[in-house]
Amino acid sequence: MWSIASFENQLKFDEVHSIFVLQPMLLRAGEQKKLSTLEKKFLKNTEQDEVMDMSDSTIRNLVYQAGGKVYEDSLHQKASQITTIMKRYFFEEYFAPTVDSLVQLTGNDFIDMNHEITGLTAADEFYTDHCHLTPFGNAFVANVLASHVQVYLNTRKGQ
Repeated sequence: MWSIASFENQLKFDEVHSIFVLQPMLLRAGEQKKLSTLEKKFLKNTEQDEVMDMSDSTIRNLVYQAGGKVYEDSLHQKASQITTIMKRYFFEEYFAPTVDSLVQLTGNDFIDMNHEITGLTAADEFYTDHCHLTPFGNAFVANVLASHVQVYLNTRKGQ
């Protein structure tokens, strides 16, 4: 947060308007589009990839060194729950609103792209994996950005 606040303040000092965009991410639990069948498969695969592979001896040794056998067993059992909590809490409850507040203080704009896509349907193929977009997805994001830039330019002309 310090880095973001510092950067935004530097832009304000330099009299440069910015738009901070939180990229769309498939893993977001609260703000999300209706997922297509393919996007649901991407999500399932991504969630599985995020869970630590406790069958990997290197990971088991590192975890054991960090906290011992009890910690290792607990982590293995709770890894998917921890991932879900992070997805739901960090972006929805903390990161997006905090960055929005920081950016607003400097008079700049914030776009949570996941909020922008909530109206899309399951027929709209948007993601190609956890964060990369289809041509439709890229065009959608470009249009959202263009509309924000246009609003800023129109406001500036009126001054």
